[in-house]
Amino acid sequence: MNKLDIMISFYYSIPQHKFYGGTTFAVLITGLRIAPRLDGRIVGGQAVNIEDYPYQISLTYQYYHVCGGSIIGPNKVLTAAHCTSESVSDFKIVHSSSSFLKGVKMHVASIAQHPKFNPLDLSYDVSIITLTENIKESDIAKPIKMVEADAVEGNRKAVCTGWGLHMPNSFLLDELRAVEVEEVDRMECNNSYNGAITDTMICFASGPLVVDGKQVGIVSWGYGCADPSYPGVYSHRCRHSSLYPIPPKILTARHRRHLGGLRIAPRLDGRIVGGEVVNIEDYPYQVSLKYQYFHICGGSIIGPNKVLTAAHCTSERSVSNFIIIHSSNTHTPPEGVEMRAASIAQHPKFNPLDKSYDVSIITLPENIKESDIAKPIKMVEADAVEGNRKAVCTGWGLLMPGTFLQNELRAVEVEEVDRMECNNSYNGAITDTMICFASGPLVVDGKQVGIVSWGYGCADPNYPGVYSHVAALRTFIDQN
Repeated sequence: MNKLDIMISFYYSIPQHKFYGGTTFAVLITGLRIAPRLDGRIVGGQAVNIEDYPYQISLTYQYYHVCGGSIIGPNKVLTAAHCTSESVSDFKIVHSSSSFLKGVKMHVASIAQHPKFNPLDLSYDVSIITLTENIKESDIAKPIKMVEADAVEGNRKAVCTGWGLHMPNSFLLDELRAVEVEEVDRMECNNSYNGAITDTMICFASGPLVVDGKQVGIVSWGYGCADPSYPGVYSHRCRHSSLYPIPPKILTARHRRHLGGLRIAPRLDGRIVGGEVVNIEDYPYQVSLKYQYFHICGGSIIGPNKVLTAAHCTSERSVSNFIIIHSSNTHTPPEGVEMRAASIAQHPKFNPLDKSYDVSIITLPENIKESDIAKPIKMVEADAVEGNRKAVCTGWGLLMPGTFLQNELRAVEVEEVDRMECNNSYNGAITDTMICFASGPLVVDGKQVGIVSWGYGCADPNYPGVYSHVAALRTFIDQN
């Protein structure tokens, strides 16, 4: 199994859906898989009081909890670099609370991200956040000591804290939790991840990792939640102790680093898994939607200058930073034609919490040239009958769960999942604006019936992919 995961879409980190956290622009949505999955949620454990773990903070991005962190100085917070790859002005930290919805909010002045941070393998996954002022001594919040640079590894027991899940695939809880974990042998961990563990990583579980009252690790990445075969991987605090040998990149409100490593929403695992490599000529409606030059979602051409995509891909983001690439088998240059977005019409009823009405229409500044490969796809009728349909879904995806995002267009045939069965799988979360199949623009008999919206995991037979229901959304689509 190789490392993977969604490092951008930045779906909005909503604690109402099951998703990887830490992401968590886990949402992380994701979104797209251009790096390892950052499954950094506490699973199980017990609810605890912030007074017992006063260093714990919630890192929020545009008001959504995206990662945990720890206070290490009067105005300093330690977190993972994959959590900080965006606009500094949109970040806040919340301290002195067992809930990430309450507590004391503080603005971020700057972020020092390790200059060697690699978003592909997540080595040197550490950032230092500087707050605009010192935390008040009267607040509950207190710093945690750092482990020594020469600390001995092996067989340590630790406490990890954070906001998590009762069990894998359950809802994110708004209560601070703690769980005891044991260190995993470095060689054993490295074998589990096929040699992906570097010297800047250690293996335990999730959350700020504390041994004997000192922080030893920062949650970085892992496969799944509470999977005994795959330990959680942490940035190795010892390897970062002696300050940076190279001056760190400082992220301020005026300085943006476009790495895309945040998860800020339910996990939108909308990747094709398996399937076969196909040519864009056979699926000429398929586009790659990029934000700040990173592929975050797929989309489909539905008119001369119109692209259909999911609202979670466009919500709360600047139109000027969106680009679509059409007429290409890949989502990276030099193939394809790039066009900027002129405007985005997001469904006015889009709900980032339950993902209902998850549809947006992107208008391009000019028509796609008739000489280009790109061609529109028809929309399914508003009164189309559901049930037992076979579809083709397309996109850029994975050869199998747990592998890297492929830079080649793939297609896979999928079957419709009974609405009631799907609703049961998701504990009643399926609304009338959703249907259940798999991933990518969903086409039945040459007509698009769904837009990838959300789901749990990749190719999980127990959890179908959830799509925005094009038939139920035709009025909005036709008007825009």
